[in-house]
Amino acid sequence: MLALAALAAVLLAAVGAFSGARRAPRGRDQAGVRAVTDRGPRVFDVRGYGALGNGRHNDTPAINRAIAAANRAGGGVVELARGHYLAGGSIHMRSDVTLRLDAGSVLVAAESGYDAPEPNPYARYQDAGHNHFHDAMIWGEDLHDIAFVGSGTIDGDGHLFTGNLIPGHADKIISLVRCRGLTISGITLERGGHFAILINDCHDVRSDHLTILTASDRDGWNVINSTGVRITDLIDHAYDDALAFKSDWALGATLPSGNVVVTGARLSSVCCNALMFGSETCGSFTHYRFTDIDITGAGKSGFGMVSMDGGHISDVEYSDVAMSGVAGPIMEKVGTRRSCGGHPEIGAISDIRYQNVTGTSVGTYSPTL
Repeated sequence: MLALAALAAVLLAAVGAFSGARRAPRGRDQAGVRAVTDRGPRVFDVRGYGALGNGRHNDTPAINRAIAAANRAGGGVVELARGHYLAGGSIHMRSDVTLRLDAGSVLVAAESGYDAPEPNPYARYQDAGHNHFHDAMIWGEDLHDIAFVGSGTIDGDGHLFTGNLIPGHADKIISLVRCRGLTISGITLERGGHFAILINDCHDVRSDHLTILTASDRDGWNVINSTGVRITDLIDHAYDDALAFKSDWALGATLPSGNVVVTGARLSSVCCNALMFGSETCGSFTHYRFTDIDITGAGKSGFGMVSMDGGHISDVEYSDVAMSGVAGPIMEKVGTRRSCGGHPEIGAISDIRYQNVTGTSVGTYSPTL
């Protein structure tokens, strides 16, 4: 027994020494950097990189410096503490970075100063808003393990375009292309321009308690050519389509879409569709589950679904849905626009299931297939 006790004491001392050697110190270890614990991420406070958070000073360069530092360090949290941060140019997201907006923090758009829309050789296949990704408040390409979290707000402030773009201006809040491992949680997006969020060819996407308030602008969230998407407790009030799933030709290829679950969404659209498939439908869509959906308005359909460009939409289930104030509850349509490269065939819709869908104060149109 004494030998075992002595051995245990030696092991405990060794573990303690090892843990002490790994433990990161509290406090700031360099400009703008706060090491939390040995198990927590490093925090890069944008104020340590020159941000003022007074709503007048252009804080974009400081935020970009903090993001670059976190990326170089192998990852970390870029923190926007309470304050109003003016985004006078495009913020460049990088891999392994979490952008955290604390309570009371607002990232607000300036009128101009943003990156120009990049050229796209496939621009003729979809409208300009889908063709470009750099003309945004925040954008990133070919990224992995990124997140937007917290309880703060990103506000377009009426400065983001909803139509034809002038270089130097932005038409999106968040624009991401070819990303893997995306988390969006807790934040609020207001007055998003053409799109509050546009993602294309993104996979392993998680969203929880996201709020989008863009009923004075256009689309809420467009999920394009993306797979492995889980959305819970979404509030999305838009002028155009609120939550839309699409497959376009902006990246010059037919890409997969599917394996999507949306649970607990509160949606509305002033002019158009609350929950939409299309119109851009180059590739196919399969395995979508929508449950506990509350739609409080739609100028067109509560559930809209079109196959216009050759895509096959299948294995879609809607359950436990309440609708009110919609012009029509359900619409499905196969069209022949076929606006994609590769000369696609006419598309199809099959295996669509509606369970426990109820509605009040519906408008002019009956369900239309």
